[in-house]
Amino acid sequence: MRKPRVSVVMPSYRHEAYIAEAIGSVLGQSVRDIELIVIDDASPDGSNAVIGRFDDPRLVHIPLTSNVGASAAMNVGLRRARAPFIAVCNSDDAWEPDKLERQLAILDRSPEIAAVFTDVSWVDAAGAPMDRAVPGALGNFAWENGTRHVWLKRLAEEGNCLCHPSVLLRREVYESCGAYDDYLRQLPDYDMWLRLLQKHEIHVLADRLVRFRVHDRNTSGGASEVRRRDAREGLFILRRFFEEIDAGDFAAAFLGGELSGAATAASPDPRELLRYLLAHEGHRRGLFREIALEAIFRAPPDIRQDAMSVAAFQRAMGDAMPRPDRKRGLMSRLYGVFASLGR
Repeated sequence: MRKPRVSVVMPSYRHEAYIAEAIGSVLGQSVRDIELIVIDDASPDGSNAVIGRFDDPRLVHIPLTSNVGASAAMNVGLRRARAPFIAVCNSDDAWEPDKLERQLAILDRSPEIAAVFTDVSWVDAAGAPMDRAVPGALGNFAWENGTRHVWLKRLAEEGNCLCHPSVLLRREVYESCGAYDDYLRQLPDYDMWLRLLQKHEIHVLADRLVRFRVHDRNTSGGASEVRRRDAREGLFILRRFFEEIDAGDFAAAFLGGELSGAATAASPDPRELLRYLLAHEGHRRGLFREIALEAIFRAPPDIRQDAMSVAAFQRAMGDAMPRPDRKRGLMSRLYGVFASLGR
């Protein structure tokens, strides 16, 4: 069987009211050589019946018999995907008809680009525009393009600003970066982008080619629970990121390309890393400081002493714990970045 050009992975959960529009927007793309893999995560509503009404050989319907979570459902779809390019569409969102065509044009002419994202239009449950009704949200995915190091710094300091259901990427991205971490519920896409950008360049189209839906079922559980989980996941992801980033990427992204140590070092000089984390004054200052304090606690005595005095460390340990990122918290309450499969 001939491979399609694009595999579109669509996780589905409790979106009976929206999934027909989502599927129709994918099958109606100007690029016809696609497969659409819909993985329904044991929805208790009529989602599977809606999916079953589509009579198109390009649609692959995988109804799971038990609920496994958004990341695991995504990974099921990735294992099934056959095309050299892979896209993601949430089951409550929709695409503009030329989305894939415009993204493929960039990937075809720019072999150095591994993934193409787009901006989004915000719509409500009925599909009506919400641009004026979502203060501060419209610009979240609207950023100027830059090198992967610019994006690494941006994602570390600003939070997730790449729209998951807008992405089209080369399948080797997942082959080199691995699958989604199914222990994460709010931010597995954020974790994926930080891994991707340590290996690959990306491009973001300024055009709004995704209709991103905001409704009462695409937040995950209660607002307080979402904010707490969001904050913890953000802390754990960034901690792992700063532990795993290599010296060259750290220098290029966070030190203006200047390395005080050997450029071939596997890991950043811990003193440079701690200086950066402690000096950060952006809206994620508390989060960065929390990571730095734990790193100091675990560090050898000479690095501890260079980073912070005993008295200063003890005072800092008495400070209030960082509250959830206000920018991330707002976005999570509205829609959840990844968890639009609303549990």
